[in-house]
Amino acid sequence: MKLKGILISGLVSGLIIFVVWMIVSMAVQLLAPYDVLKLSGMRDKEDPLMLLFFLYPWVIGFALAVVYSYMGKSLQGTAVHKGQMFGKLMWLVTSLPSAYIVYTSMDYPIAFTATSGVASLIYMPIAGIAIAKLMAK
Repeated sequence: MKLKGILISGLVSGLIIFVVWMIVSMAVQLLAPYDVLKLSGMRDKEDPLMLLFFLYPWVIGFALAVVYSYMGKSLQGTAVHKGQMFGKLMWLVTSLPSAYIVYTSMDYPIAFTATSGVASLIYMPIAGIAIAKLMAK
């Protein structure tokens, strides 16, 4: 496991995830607006712990970088192809089941579930490509 590669890949992929997540969130809000802070179970926006919510993209980015450091060698092809496959696989294993659980067990607006499912379907492969390219160096 290359620590420097994981750190750089985690930071870069976290930034990618954050940007894509914000763009998709804004687009969904235009189509089907909802107030995430009014959903049951959400902390008050004044709660200092809410700041940690914005670290989510980097938590995912670092987790993806660590997982890729172990399984990247088993993927075939160019860095772009390996990254796409890795991202799609991670979406299938993490985001799709999460969206399913939220949709079936919580009374949240469908736009909430769509945001998480669609955003991750976009950012996982892009982050995967970035990680594969950075880890190849």
